[in-house]
This record gives sequence, structure tokens and C-alpha cells, in this order.
Amino acid sequence: MGKLRYFAFCISIVFVASVPAQAEVEFSYDKNTFINYWSCLGIYPGTSLGLGEKVWFFSKDQSPTPGKVDHVIPAADAKKRFDALGFDKVYKDKPLWAEIGCAHYFRGDMPESLARVSPEPADSSSIGFAIRGLPAGAWVAEGKGESVAMDVKDNPYVESVRHLVTDACYAPDSLVRMKRFPVREGRAIVQLDIGNVKKVSAEKRKQNIEEEMQRAERVYTKQAWPEYKKKELEALEKKRLR
Repeated sequence: MGKLRYFAFCISIVFVASVPAQAEVEFSYDKNTFINYWSCLGIYPGTSLGLGEKVWFFSKDQSPTPGKVDHVIPAADAKKRFDALGFDKVYKDKPLWAEIGCAHYFRGDMPESLARVSPEPADSSSIGFAIRGLPAGAWVAEGKGESVAMDVKDNPYVESVRHLVTDACYAPDSLVRMKRFPVREGRAIVQLDIGNVKKVSAEKRKQNIEEEMQRAERVYTKQAWPEYKKKELEALEKKRLR
């Protein structure tokens, strides 16, 4: 029976090399980082986000994108109205969707408040995170970067981040996804994704896709699901689900 591989990420690191050390700027990622689903940000207890505030979107396979907060609403209020009206009615009303539509994406782990950000990334289905108030001297990589094939044992950057990688994740046969971004003003940015390779059978992968499809179907109303079923299935088929 053929086996399918998937890459189990243990850590994703952006490593900055070169240039003299600059003065450190006090900045808290804990209070300025927000989960992003489809241009909707989750605001959890201990932090806040206001109208007009600017953020940077970061998501897989996309260039970092700046955005601005257009709307903020208590999550409980948005969910209550969304559930009362139903997906189909909310989705077809653009102003209403912009106001409470974010409740649709955070059903599994509802935050304290929800924020809508514009403009939407080029791929509006992006999932990642957003950071507010990056220091003026922050280095933001442009473009998607160039993938470089390199094993752990041959990678010159791994030693610098070894203390951040768990023993379960790090091994001589671990894989590294490495991207180099264009050098700008003498600054080189390298991204490392370090993880282990595991194998799953074709039967197990099929089972995981079926389970994920059932979960997705429960999120949509009966009226909305047929329209999105094909899109969801195509996206799952492209993933390497464990």
C-alpha cells in the first residue's frame, strides 16, 4: 500500500542575519499579535484593538500586507445576531457581513471581540496572524522568498536557533523548509520551518478528509453548504492531512 507523507511543523522561525546590532525597541508581541481568519481578527482578553489602527498581515505563501481596522464588535453580540439571521441572509448583505460576518470564522474558539480589517489580502481566504505597531526599525521581508533545499545537518542557520527547537522535533533526519528573501540594505532574512516527516496510509488520509468535510458542513447552513462543498473539498485534497 502506498504511503503519503506530511510535514509535521514543530517550529517556524524567522532568522535575521547581517548588519550591526541596533538599539532594541521595547515591544510586546503578546499584546499586539492577533489571529487572522479571512481578514477577521480575534481579540482575546488582555489586549484590545481600535478603529483605524494599522496592522501587518502574515500568512503562508503570501507577502506581508498592511491593513487597517474598519470595524470592531463584541463577539457575543456578533454571534447572537449571526445565529438569529442565518448564514445565507448575512452573507448576501454586504454591509451586514462586514459588521458581523467574522462570527462565522471563530465559532470553535470565540474571542472577546472581533475586528474586520481592510483591504483584504490578495488571497482573502488566508489564515495566519496580524501584528500591530511593529517598531519603525522592524525588518519585514518582501515577496514569498526563494525556497532552498537543505538538510538539518547541512544548514548553517540551525545552530543559531537550536535552543528554540524541541528535542522531539530536532533530529539529524528532520526536514527544514528554508526560504531566503531578497537582501535589502545589507539585511538578509532567512525563514526556517523545522519538523519531522511521518507517513500515513491512503485510507487514513481519506478518513481525515471525510471527517474534516463533516466538520465544515456543520459550520454552514443547509442553504449555504452546497455552494461551498466543492471549494472545501478541493482545498482539502491539496493538503497533506495527517
